[in-house]
Amino acid sequence: MTRILFAIGFFLVLTELAIRYSGLYAQLSEKNGHSFLSLFEPTHHGQFQNYTPNDTLHINNTEFSYLHYIDKYGFRNSNSVDMLDTIDFLALGDSFTEGLGAPQDSSWPVLLSNLYNKRVYNAGIMGSDPVYGLKLLQEQYIRMQPKIVIFAVNYSDLTDIIIRGGEERFLPDGGIKYKKEPWFMNIYRYSHLFRATLHLVFQYDYMFNPPNQREVKLNNALDVLTRTITDANKLCSTHGIKMQVFIHPIPQEYYKNLDSRLDFRKIDELQGLLSINNVDAINLRGQLEDTLKTSEQWKAVSWPIDGHFNSKGYQLMATLIGENLHY
Repeated sequence: MTRILFAIGFFLVLTELAIRYSGLYAQLSEKNGHSFLSLFEPTHHGQFQNYTPNDTLHINNTEFSYLHYIDKYGFRNSNSVDMLDTIDFLALGDSFTEGLGAPQDSSWPVLLSNLYNKRVYNAGIMGSDPVYGLKLLQEQYIRMQPKIVIFAVNYSDLTDIIIRGGEERFLPDGGIKYKKEPWFMNIYRYSHLFRATLHLVFQYDYMFNPPNQREVKLNNALDVLTRTITDANKLCSTHGIKMQVFIHPIPQEYYKNLDSRLDFRKIDELQGLLSINNVDAINLRGQLEDTLKTSEQWKAVSWPIDGHFNSKGYQLMATLIGENLHY
């Protein structure tokens, strides 16, 4: 019996090491050389997601390393762009708006500013979603009176809402609380074998939904996303500000052998839902696919491991957004 238990234990250890080495079930933060991050734990304090004001941020990932300068409001802008000045465009979004994967001067809001000689304030930040964007717009940004508010949205915004919920994440005491994490998260954190079992055998997706709940959770998140952006549009309209939404694909959709349970095309439904609610929404997928026709072309404008655009990709984003802006 002892030998059998030893053999089983030895096999499990070898399997754990083999799966770790393969990287198949490594989280993105782990692939970038960092520690595991639970999606259910807020990475910031208070109800506004931003960096430490007047700070410098060194992004040091596996494929790239850049120094970012943070303005006095906690966002990635040069000191020459001030919230209290006249702003033409206000950009709201996540890491793809912030410009993760590119130097300070190569985010799409900066490149858009250069292309069209407009003052663009970049309020995009890693890990954000439109629920945070609406909160910031309501309590801080509406006073800027930009000519246009630009929301950039992608599939990760659906997954964020599944994990975080909608406005109920904002607590009366000024704190943040996401949905309760599954009971097995501590096991998941440390065991790649457990991750493989959960996803491969039990068919959980990466928002930790079992198969029988996946479609319902995605549809509910799409409803929350639609309501949130519609509320933002109503707020802007009340203040005489135009708002546009740009839905964009994630580069890794086109060259990574990703889990088929990740229904990236679900976000494409958002355009029609927003149009019903009189929100000006444009899906950039078709235009990007017309330019980037092969997986190799997608790889050339992004970082294959990290999955974000590089400077070339953000230049393309800036061009397409600029061409489709109604101002």
